[in-house]
Amino acid sequence: PRLELASPCGRRALELTFECAAFPGAGAPARWDALALFNPGFGHHALVGAWEDALRAMLRGGAPMLVTAHSARDARRDRAAVERAARALGMRPEDVWVEPPALNAFRSRKKALDPADPQHVTAANWSVAVVQGRAPQA
Repeated sequence: PRLELASPCGRRALELTFECAAFPGAGAPARWDALALFNPGFGHHALVGAWEDALRAMLRGGAPMLVTAHSARDARRDRAAVERAARALGMRPEDVWVEPPALNAFRSRKKALDPADPQHVTAANWSVAVVQGRAPQA
């Protein structure tokens, strides 16, 4: 994606990818120190296809990712999606988990019903995990 920024010096374009951010013509791009993805739904049946390429790019980038999920069910689906992406990149799935999904002490206490399944009770940021792929060796 390309983001146009207004500044006192005029407009500049900021190029953003999952691997880095750069102002074109301003030297080497800056790599992300970390990524935070709140309730992304990597494994949700309606979103899994949209996340496949992005998830692989983030794992290839090597930055740690803080990932939350709405429920235990969502965390299991997201874990499976992360592990499929890791396998597709030749990574051992068990090696990408810095911290596997666990109950988040800072989760929302507000409960919500999943509109697609009223039996599925969710809460924003119910679980938290840390995932880290690896950047390609130069």
